[in-house]
Amino acid sequence: MRIVDIRSLKTGTRVARNIYKDRVLLLSKGYIIDDAIIETIRNRELRNVKVFIDDGQISEFEKRGGVYNVDVVERHHKSVRLDAPLVVNGFIDVHSQVFVAGELKVMKEVMPYSHVSCHGPAIIYGEVYGCCLVACEKMEFSSLGSPDGMRTMISLQEYSLEKLVLLKELNEMKAAKIQPLMAKLVPPVTKVAKLGKKVNMLPDETKMKLLGAYKKYIELNEEKKKIATQLQILENKITEVATRPRILVRGPVHPGVTIRIKDSVMRVEEPLHSVEFTLEDEKVQFKKIRE
Repeated sequence: MRIVDIRSLKTGTRVARNIYKDRVLLLSKGYIIDDAIIETIRNRELRNVKVFIDDGQISEFEKRGGVYNVDVVERHHKSVRLDAPLVVNGFIDVHSQVFVAGELKVMKEVMPYSHVSCHGPAIIYGEVYGCCLVACEKMEFSSLGSPDGMRTMISLQEYSLEKLVLLKELNEMKAAKIQPLMAKLVPPVTKVAKLGKKVNMLPDETKMKLLGAYKKYIELNEEKKKIATQLQILENKITEVATRPRILVRGPVHPGVTIRIKDSVMRVEEPLHSVEFTLEDEKVQFKKIRE
């Protein structure tokens, strides 16, 4: 299953989900595209309409810039475990299992009977109902649950602040050890820089020592830069974790939804709309937000 633009549809293609334009149903799930439909699309000059098609292929996870991208998480993927953040351009199918080491963004729905867990924030732009979703720090939704009260579990956990601080201290210790090692290598590195190409005229033993010191200095400097980057990431993460965890829902929250923040649980018994769930005095509380 994958996403294509409506103008790129070809005859014989099977539509995998209902297609809407301005809330009007254009094509139903299971419809086989024919020449008449192609002509209609051309005559109406339909643009910017994304279509889910079933071409018999399973969506592939592509890693770009340290982030995984996929059109649809399908049940045929079985148990998905990723070592980086994930962006789902479509939806997460029924009976899917997804474990993400980082932030999760889903542009459409998270379907029933799926279990989704991410070690980072979760932002879902479509409906979430009949599933279990676990994230850290914060979660944002368009809607939660279904009008028929389908059970939906939303769990928000905190990062371990102690673990983040420990990682920061370990990186600081590494940086502290690198500094004196680099200081000892400054004289031979300076000599190599002054000699330039003339370093090749030195006796082999002297040349090897100088070039070896120069190479080691470069390696240590690269390691120092990586540690500095990691420390900045940890500093930002510690600042984020220090703020209270929250679950933001910009639309309806239906009865049948269970909200869990850390070890505290709240079951939604009556319809809510545009609310923020937080942890206050070890209890899950909610308040109205501006729409």
